[in-house]
Amino acid sequence: DLPSGSVAPSFEAGQGAAVADSCDPVLFEALRKKRKELAEEANLPPFTIFHDRTLREIAVHHPGTRESLATIHGIGAAKLEKYGDLILEIVRQHGRKQGAGSPLKPF
Repeated sequence: DLPSGSVAPSFEAGQGAAVADSCDPVLFEALRKKRKELAEEANLPPFTIFHDRTLREIAVHHPGTRESLATIHGIGAAKLEKYGDLILEIVRQHGRKQGAGSPLKPF
């Protein structure tokens, strides 16, 4: 339990609310579903694949390249190598489902 009046930090100061507010919920859920599948296959807890913060940042920024994906918190060289192409494909498929009028702007 936290001391009275304390709030559990979910993100670094100033980032949490902005990321949560602009997160694409459909993409976030697609990423969570894939993370769960990967975790079950590897017999690991899902957070060892990616933390929610990482998935939220992906769902905010819609990275379109490995380079832009590498700028997301929680994605280092090993995770980029192991999961990068899979994550980018999920982001691309989501963009296609959104249609031509999508407000998505991959960076």
